[in-house]
Parts: sequence; C-alpha cells; structure tokens
Amino acid sequence: MVVNLRAKGVVFTAPEHVEVLEVEVPEPTPNDVIIRILYSGVSIGTERWILTNKYKGVSYPLVSGYQFCGIIEKTGSNVTSLHKGDIVFARHSRILGNIRPMWAGHVSYAVVDAAQVLKVPEGVDPAEASLAVMPAVSWHGIQLTKIYEGDLVIVIGMGLIGQMTAQLARILGARVIALEVLEKRRKIAELYSADVALNPLKDDVESYVRKEKEEGADVIIDTSANADIINASFSWIRHNGRYCLQGYYPGLTCIDLFLPHVKQITFFNPTDCEGIDKMLEFIAQRKLKLKPLITQQFNAEDAPKAYELMLKHPEEVLSIVLKWSN
Repeated sequence: MVVNLRAKGVVFTAPEHVEVLEVEVPEPTPNDVIIRILYSGVSIGTERWILTNKYKGVSYPLVSGYQFCGIIEKTGSNVTSLHKGDIVFARHSRILGNIRPMWAGHVSYAVVDAAQVLKVPEGVDPAEASLAVMPAVSWHGIQLTKIYEGDLVIVIGMGLIGQMTAQLARILGARVIALEVLEKRRKIAELYSADVALNPLKDDVESYVRKEKEEGADVIIDTSANADIINASFSWIRHNGRYCLQGYYPGLTCIDLFLPHVKQITFFNPTDCEGIDKMLEFIAQRKLKLKPLITQQFNAEDAPKAYELMLKHPEEVLSIVLKWSN
C-alpha cells in the first residue's frame, strides 16, 4: 500500500446499500500516476442496475464508477507526458483487498496507468469533466448508426445519455425530436438538447413526425429500454431507416419485429464509448452543454444520500457528481 496515502471509496456493500469506507490502494509502478480525485461522475443508468443487482455479473462488495477528474500528485519514473499538478480525466482505478474494483472510479485517490489518462482542456470545469464518458457513449452509438446533416432524429429517453445524444446529433446537423415522460427532463431537453421535446404518453408523436418529414424519421435512438415505446416507435421511422438500441436491455425485451421487417430497418447495438478526448474538446468549445445538466452535487461522504435519491426519486435526478476535494 502507498505510504501515507489513505483512500476512501464509495462501496456497494449489498443490493441498495452504500457506505463510504477505507480502501486499499496499490503501490504505483513506474508507469503509473497518483491522482487526487476532485469529482467522480455517477452513471445513473449503469450504477442503478448494479446497485439493484440487475447488472449481469455483479458481486458485492464493490466500488463502482467509471469516470472521474482529478489532479496529479505523483508520477512514476517512466512517465513523461504528464506532470504533477495536471488536471486529468480517467476511467478506472485499482484497489486491493476483498472489495471488488468494478472500475473503482469513486475513490479519493486513484492509481492509474499513465497511458489511460487524458489531460483536461483549459476551460472545462472538473465537475463537467467527471462525466465525460456519458457523451462518449452517445458518440459511439452515433458513429455506428451514422447521422447526416438534414436527418430527422428521434431520441427516446432524456436521461444524460439521451441529452448528450440529442446535442451531438444537432452538432452534426440533424433536427432532433426528444421524447420524455418526466417533465423535469423534458424541460431540460427543450432548453439545451433538442429542437422539440414531446411527451409520448400525451402528444401525438407520429403526427408531429409526419409534419416534419412525411416519410418518417431517418434515425431513432432509444435510451429508455421500454419495450412499449420501442414498439410504438417503429411506426415513426421511414423505410430503410436506422435504429440504435443505446440503452441497457437486461433479460427478455419483447419487441414486435413485424414493422422493422417490412420497413427493412437496420439495427445497431453499441456498447462502451469512444472519443472521450473529442468530447472534452466539445465541452471546452461550448458545443456540448454538460454543466447545466448536473442536477445534483454531493460531497463524497454523503454518497449514500446521493444513491438513495437516485433510487427513490429518479424523477428528480438527471446527473450526479460526487465532490472529493477542492
């Protein structure tokens, strides 16, 4: 263990049970850096599945979190591209002992291979940077699906992935219709992410789509994992349209494939992310508006309260960051 380095971690000790505990940090190698974490970003969707024991392969106790921003406090002897004092982003850390490192990003100090670390551009708030995986997930889905200037794109679900997807599609020149049943998320989408935001339970989505483009949407991107709205959405897409399944779909999702068959829809099923460095540049250039989408910030020692809010009042939460130090 690193001498004089005491690390705290947000530990999922059992389903729906969170504690902040001391964790063991390994001795850094010559290729590593030690990062004092400023903020770690909560992935609302993934971490909810993990905390409720619905993510395949989960075993407790574990430290979750796959995105954080911090300041380098020490570099290994082989590290030349990074220096003490650099503000950086990374996706995972290493811990020892009987607590499983499920990325282990929610820690006060991280030991990371320098090759896995990105410098954060000037002008990017560390709290924003701590959520940089989220737009990179959206970007990966968009790169697979392809969005062109002039496309009509429907994004289903305005969680943070949906918000980022909508913003990125507009950067590429698409017109975006956002669908969201939660009023708070829909209003945020209207302000920052989409051209139009509708409630699919109340609004006539198909009529609106046909007014925009008679043949239907070119692309639909689902982040909701709601089988009912996915099945309904097949009526809104044009022949030879492109459909991205951007959510997480545990178990059997009952989808009626009749219309996709008739319309020859192409499906894409992305996983992971790409282009984190590009997303950080988009944030620095103010092309991506991520900071206004941070709806909650908790001190790290109050992480149990953050996750309780996430589980019990999801309608209040769009994104959460945990603050570790100044």
